[in-house]
Amino acid sequence: MARWTSLWFWAAFATLVTKLRAFKGLRKCPFGHHATPEPSWRVVQVIRGQLHQWEEYRLHGGTFCIVKLHPERKVLGILEAQKFLMLSKLSEPVRAPDPTWVDFLPSRSAISNLSAEDPPYSINDTTSWYQETSGSTLTDVSVSALDLLAGGREGLPWIGVTGNDTAGRVVIGEDERTEVQDTQEFPYQGIGYVEMIWSNGAMGRCTAFLVSPFVALTNAHCIYRENWGGWIEEASFSPAQYVTKDGVISRPYGTSISCNVATNTGYIHRPNSAQDYAAIFFSNPVAGLGTFMPLVFPFTPKLDSQLFMAGYPGLPQQVFSEDMWESSGEVVAVSDRLLQYTVDTSAGQSGSPLFCPVGSFFDHAAIGMHAFGRLEGNGGPRFVPENEALIFNWMKDGPAACSTN
Repeated sequence: MARWTSLWFWAAFATLVTKLRAFKGLRKCPFGHHATPEPSWRVVQVIRGQLHQWEEYRLHGGTFCIVKLHPERKVLGILEAQKFLMLSKLSEPVRAPDPTWVDFLPSRSAISNLSAEDPPYSINDTTSWYQETSGSTLTDVSVSALDLLAGGREGLPWIGVTGNDTAGRVVIGEDERTEVQDTQEFPYQGIGYVEMIWSNGAMGRCTAFLVSPFVALTNAHCIYRENWGGWIEEASFSPAQYVTKDGVISRPYGTSISCNVATNTGYIHRPNSAQDYAAIFFSNPVAGLGTFMPLVFPFTPKLDSQLFMAGYPGLPQQVFSEDMWESSGEVVAVSDRLLQYTVDTSAGQSGSPLFCPVGSFFDHAAIGMHAFGRLEGNGGPRFVPENEALIFNWMKDGPAACSTN
């Protein structure tokens, strides 16, 4: 443990020195918290176990300022903002107390190939719980041509391991994915392997990522399929899972079993790519993790800019895997609700976070999640103001969601 503590200290110190440059542009906002202009974006993040929400404003000459929204509304001074951003950025990694807990790889036939339908849609972002609907109605933006294209009959999102040649359709050019060398480093430690089972006995696998100790986000098509009876019976979630050189699976933070799941009523009404997001809830916190990747609502990346993804593809480079892989590519299209990109993907990566540098401070901020594959660009839903309230409330509810059924 002393060795890990020492390594963390020097890594944290190096990061601190690098990020001090960003603080040069930090200013106190030239307005009060009761009368603020439109922010550049909002950020939601759990830091050391506490939920925070704040707005960032891009000012003149590359400067920026911060207004806290939760747990209290407040304009942060320069020193307050510096301290807060460092807490947001630096979190001591906790290694597994028992890294030897492993099991053997299942056979490929143990997991079925799943295919989620994705017809045209109408949008109505309210929370839909397992067997019960609740929440407040949110106004949505208009549907763009790109949204309709991604919601068409081709290039459908899927979950599970596929044994046919359609898997290669979402690898654009050469497969450039690489295995993550240390899944317990930020931001990888919150990304996990998910297995699901439905009442008809069908099984599948996806990716999800923690946004609080009790909540992980994934795709709606990973937890709801009307033609299979609707909601999944159960999901198991193993953050930072990796496969050793001996071919066994290690789960450094154990496996959490879902107590509830939720998506939005728009997806339940008519499944679609723009609303293909959902939450998995756990009754107990994931041990050892307290600070998670920030979510940015909304961030519009420039075309041709780099976008990153990490998750659990079933057939990376045409080899069966239950290891974590990472990849990057260029943004090729942005609509009101969707991103499309050249990041290589395959079945099993549904629900993987899409992240990139945001502003002057964040190297890894999630701006959406992967959901579907197309030859002209893989894609997934963005984090936008229209889904911010739902996701924020899911994060805020935490274990209380386990009693909603």
